[in-house]
Amino acid sequence: MNQYGQDAERQFQVALAARIDQEITSRLLPHLAGKADHGYPFHSGEEFHRQVVFLNVFSKYHWFLLNDRMLVLQEPYREAFEYIVHRDLDRILRGYLQIAEACIARGGNQAQTHHREAT
Repeated sequence: MNQYGQDAERQFQVALAARIDQEITSRLLPHLAGKADHGYPFHSGEEFHRQVVFLNVFSKYHWFLLNDRMLVLQEPYREAFEYIVHRDLDRILRGYLQIAEACIARGGNQAQTHHREAT
């Protein structure tokens, strides 16, 4: 990856970390504490947990459906499409992994991220 690509990737990771931190600290946690209503489909810890489980199941279901549909696509489009799907998923998953590792390094329960930790 050239310098421009590395800089763009670093900016993406920093923006992702900032977005996650902002949503957790300014929206999700106040919503769960009953201090604000940010329109999430849950209002208690129990409802929140059910929503997490639901999203976990449905993301796996959608992954299954996507893989099934990709098998029907014609070459060379199928392989090109599959490449893009995996490239994009890898990018976002690496970002989430970096955020989780930075949080663990700070004690495991702090949402705030910093530029140097997201790079």
